Amino acid sequence: MPVILDTNIIIDCLKKDEKTINQIEQIAKFDTLVISHVTITEIYAGVRTNEIEAVENYLNIFLRIPIQEKISKKAGQIINDLRQRGITINYQDSVIAACAIIDQVPLLTKNKKDFQNIAELMLY
Repeated sequence: MPVILDTNIIIDCLKKDEKTINQIEQIAKFDTLVISHVTITEIYAGVRTNEIEAVENYLNIFLRIPIQEKISKKAGQIINDLRQRGITINYQDSVIAACAIIDQVPLLTKNKKDFQNIAELMLY
């Protein structure tokens, strides 16, 4: 089964966080690791020029979930639903959550509190 990795997981791996690297290596033994195009955007927003090649090489090991209209609609619904309950979620997290919901796969994140109010979302 695919598992979507949140941006914070990729950042920790790029920072060579052993605990996170070990965790995704264990998951990869049984599941396919995927990332959203939003994660790619977030990573490139913070990458230094001298790190671009290494980051590109690392990101290339993951499958991508393309942003489709149904994902965009779901992300908008998530933002709207949470706003009506007085809860704020950023655009990036709403799109990553929508990818997981639409594809019916779990999301691995270190920030579970950012996603805990999304009823349809499966967290790894």
